[in-house]
Amino acid sequence: MIQYKSEFKIAHAKTSRLESGLVDNINDKGGLTIDGIAENYHKDWVGWVIVKGAIKTHGIKKAENVLNDNSDLQKMIESFYIDKGYWKSSYNNLPQLISNELYDTGVNMGASVPIKYLQRLINCFNKNEKLYKNISVDGGIGNKTVDAFYKFIKSRPSWIDEEKAIRVMFTLLNCLQGDKYVGIVENNEDQEVFFWGWVLNRLM
Repeated sequence: MIQYKSEFKIAHAKTSRLESGLVDNINDKGGLTIDGIAENYHKDWVGWVIVKGAIKTHGIKKAENVLNDNSDLQKMIESFYIDKGYWKSSYNNLPQLISNELYDTGVNMGASVPIKYLQRLINCFNKNEKLYKNISVDGGIGNKTVDAFYKFIKSRPSWIDEEKAIRVMFTLLNCLQGDKYVGIVENNEDQEVFFWGWVLNRLM
């Protein structure tokens, strides 16, 4: 029987490399941001005391290196992403590649967004529910979504191996994410400054 196992620290390490840094871009609605945590959206986060203290002492450019070496702050950042629900317990039971993608997209776009992508895609592969029943596209992930993912893997054509089936799902998740980015910049030209980075860092 297929049984997958994913780890938060592996997914977080990948996303942390993309989100790492201390930035305050006037075009970013989130305002001051450290490792993807934006002050305008998360004003109550306990880590801001440390972040602002470092900025006051060292200036924003030098503060980044100081904060990267602060183990207490790094633990606060990891706890933030778990406590806010960006890493779902059900991700532990999916392939690491898929869990990495769900976590990374969730951090970038909102926790429920990639789950809806996954649910939509799982439903696309069931041949009008002949292979398995559709699942709700509700942005919540539990046993039903995980079980449906396993059924997607098991019901793949015989000429497609398990690893390739996982890669197909990963690719399609990125396709939907890319379409979302296009819509963002089409609706708000100010966001075009981020487009290259989104594509190269999040989709490639």
